[in-house]
This record gives sequence, C-alpha cells and structure tokens, in this order.
Amino acid sequence: MTENRRHFSRVKFKARIILKKDHRIQEAHLLDISLKGALVEIDREFDLSQNEMCTFEFHLNEADLILPIEAKLIYQQEAHHLGFRFCEMELDTLTHLRRLIELNIGNAELVQKELFFF
Repeated sequence: MTENRRHFSRVKFKARIILKKDHRIQEAHLLDISLKGALVEIDREFDLSQNEMCTFEFHLNEADLILPIEAKLIYQQEAHHLGFRFCEMELDTLTHLRRLIELNIGNAELVQKELFFF
C-alpha cells in the first residue's frame, strides 16, 4: 500500500479552466482542486511538457470571477488528464480558493490547518 503524502484536501468541483502558454490557449474542465493543485480534463492535446509553467485561469461562472494562477504541469494521465501544482497566485485568488474549498469540505478548521503547509 502506498502512503498518501498529500497535505491538501481535494474537492471535486466543476468549472471552466483556461490554460495559457505563450500564444497558445486551451480550454479545460476542472475535475478536482486543492489549495496547491488541480486535476483537469482537456478535449484535445495541449503542447505542454512536464514541469513546464503556464497560466491556469479558474472561471467561477456564478460570480463571474476569474482566478489566475501560475501553475506547473506535474503529470499527465492518459492523453486528456493533466495534474497541475499551483506555484504563484495573488492573495485575493488564494482567499477565494480557500473559501471555495472550505464550503465544499464543510470543515473550515481543516482548511485553516492546510494553510500552514502552503
């Protein structure tokens, strides 16, 4: 049995994601998210190598809000599932992300503890 080394709770959440690298843009669908990363699904291939950085735009439709995050591609499962690690984000983005995760987990104390690993 492998040890789960994650320090961040992941929540399943549906949202539109836009990945940007140089002049390339790729739409994606969010599968799950944590304070430190996300798993997305893409419909077509996106030219991005492992450990390469891109801008990860998280679109919250109901609030008409876009959360930009600098992210690194960590792994690719099959051809269409991409795992990202969040590297840089504005404080406002982190605050919105933290609140979204708190609401979906239902445990604000747990998410607060996870901020110590951030």
